[in-house]
Amino acid sequence: MRNIIIFSLCSFFANAQVGVNTTSPSRTLDVNGTLRVRTQTDQSSNSSYDNVMISDANGNVDYVKKNLLNQQMTQFSA
Repeated sequence: MRNIIIFSLCSFFANAQVGVNTTSPSRTLDVNGTLRVRTQTDQSSNSSYDNVMISDANGNVDYVKKNLLNQQMTQFSA
């Protein structure tokens, strides 16, 4: 019985959402504030990197496939 309780607690914390400056996170990591990335490396020519990070008006960060973004940019410039 003790093993079941410990396993249940571990799986609860493994799926928990974390909020920074918020008491009700809506994603796995929810930051209410500014974000700083100290080290950035240009990987635009590296073919193994195929995602581009984007954010919407609400600050939700997701990604778009690089080739899809390239196709859309080609349509805009044509």
